[in-house]
Amino acid sequence: MRTQRLLQSISLLIFASVIATAAAPFGERLLLAWLLAFDPAASLGTFLAARAIFAGIGAALLLLLATSLFGRFFCGHLCPLGSFIDLSDRVAQRKNRSRPNLSRLRSLTFLLLFGAAAGGVSLLFLAAPLAIATRFTALLLEPLAREGVAAALDLARPAAHRWSWDLVVFAQIRTPGYQPLAPLLILTLAPLLGALIAPRFWCRALCPAGALFSLAARHPAWKRQVTEDCIGCGKCQARCPGQAIPEDPRATRYGECLTCRLCLEICPQQAIRFSFGAATRPILSSQPDPERRALLAGGAVL
Repeated sequence: MRTQRLLQSISLLIFASVIATAAAPFGERLLLAWLLAFDPAASLGTFLAARAIFAGIGAALLLLLATSLFGRFFCGHLCPLGSFIDLSDRVAQRKNRSRPNLSRLRSLTFLLLFGAAAGGVSLLFLAAPLAIATRFTALLLEPLAREGVAAALDLARPAAHRWSWDLVVFAQIRTPGYQPLAPLLILTLAPLLGALIAPRFWCRALCPAGALFSLAARHPAWKRQVTEDCIGCGKCQARCPGQAIPEDPRATRYGECLTCRLCLEICPQQAIRFSFGAATRPILSSQPDPERRALLAGGAVL
C-alpha cells in the first residue's frame, strides 16, 4: 500500500504539473493532449467519432498492452481520477457500504457510450477518466488553490510592507471565474460522490476505460497468487475495493483486480503474493463475460 500511495502521489504531481503548464499564459498544451491520449476511452471516442486514426491512439494501445501483462496497474496506481476516488472513499468510509458486483452495469454503460461514438457523438470523451480528472482539476481545484494563495498573500502583506518585501506587497493572484454547465459539473463530481454508494463505484460501474482495462487484464502475466497456507478467512474478500475476489478467496477475477495489493497486506497467513506464472488456483466460472459481450455488441453497431 505504501508503494501504491507513493505512485499515486507522483502521478498526481505530474498530472497537476501538466495542467498548470497548459493553463499558464503561452503554456504548452501539446503535453496535455498526449496525456489524454493515454486514456483508451478518450482515444476510442475520438477515433470512432472522427473516423480517422491519429498519432496519439498508439499511446492508448500501448497502455492496453501493458495492462494485458501486468493487470490493471493504471487504475490502481497511476490514474489521477482513481487517486481522487480513493481519497473520497477514505472520507466516506462506512462499514455498511455495499459491495455489489457492478461489472454488468459498467458493460451496459460502455455499450451505450460505444454505440454513441460509433454514431458520431463522442460521449466517451465526457466519461473518460483522464478527461474527468482534467475538468475536476481545472474547474475546481485550481481556482481553490489560487484563492488560497491569494488569501495567504493578504495575510502576509502587512509584514511584507514592514520589511519592504515589494514582491509580496504588490503580488496579485488572479483567479479565473468559470460557469460550468450543471450537467458537466455533475458528471465531474459523480465519480467522487459514488463513494457514498460503494468503494470505487465509478471504476467498477461506469468508467468506460475501466471496461477496456478489464478486458485487457483478464489473463495477465503478473497476477495475484494464493498459496496453500490460505485458511479461507475471507478478510481479503471483504476489503477488496474492486470486488475482485469471489466467494472462494483463493480465486481471483483478474479483470476486476486493481493490483492495489491490499489483500496481500491484510492476509493473516501471508498466503498471498503477486508474481508471474500460472495462477495457483484459477477462477472457474460459467458466468457469461459481460465485457466481451459489450465489445461484440458495440462492434455490431459499426
